[in-house]
Amino acid sequence: MSDGMIGKTTTFGMETTAGNDTYTLLAEVFEITPPTETVDAIDYTHMTSPNFTREFGPGLIDPGEATLAMNFIPGNGADVALRAAMRSVRSCQVTFPNGATWTFDGFITSIGPEVPMADKMVNRVTFKVTGAKVVGAPS
Repeated sequence: MSDGMIGKTTTFGMETTAGNDTYTLLAEVFEITPPTETVDAIDYTHMTSPNFTREFGPGLIDPGEATLAMNFIPGNGADVALRAAMRSVRSCQVTFPNGATWTFDGFITSIGPEVPMADKMVNRVTFKVTGAKVVGAPS
């Protein structure tokens, strides 16, 4: 049998106040895209590179972005907390169903409510990650 899991019960927490290491779970989140890291490719090609072929090496790691989608409830605790966090770096934590965690510092780069006429209202939030994430083992 596979050890695969579904995402139900995954949570997204954000520091209530920058630097206090107390996380508030954001309510009614239904989609989380954890940060995707990428590595810059540095072109080290020179005039005598063999076989007229470019040569590359790894550069810096970009820690990426984390995004989430949640039910948009104007003025609720999550809406107020997210707007209060604008322009400040906060520690964020994704906790997976098996208890493993990804903790990272980030700041909000966008908050975008969607208000359709005949469907649920959604709030999409993007955090730019700064620095390395910390991966915690399953519990």
